[in-house]
Amino acid sequence: MYCQLLKQAVAQLKGDKRGWRVEVDLRLDFVATNEAEFAQFGPEERVPAFIPISYIADTALRIQAYRHLAEITTHEQLRRVRKEWRDRFGKPASAIDNLLLLTEDQARRRQSQGDPGGSARAQADADPARGFYTCGGANSLV
Repeated sequence: MYCQLLKQAVAQLKGDKRGWRVEVDLRLDFVATNEAEFAQFGPEERVPAFIPISYIADTALRIQAYRHLAEITTHEQLRRVRKEWRDRFGKPASAIDNLLLLTEDQARRRQSQGDPGGSARAQADADPARGFYTCGGANSLV
């Protein structure tokens, strides 16, 4: 958080006119955001949305990957991260795909909350029984 605030302050001093980054906290009780939680409840009760150790074994790299996700504000940035991870670590597991969907939703919410006119409001709905996640009217498989 401190690094993000520092980046924003430096950008503002340089004359960058971008708005402040809005923090979005998304909590879904049926989503497991780490391997321990997923192991505890299992796939019947939780949808995995994390970076598995089997995908990125090195702890430092995993932390760096989560940091990159936390800094995403646009669809283009997300697309680049998705491509970079596929090139670097191979085909992503479903937990990665789900995590990227949640990251995309958070980026959309940040953009809509940062909209001074408040005209665009992202809405999210999730239904684990039906197996999909809906964001702003677009369905995505989980």
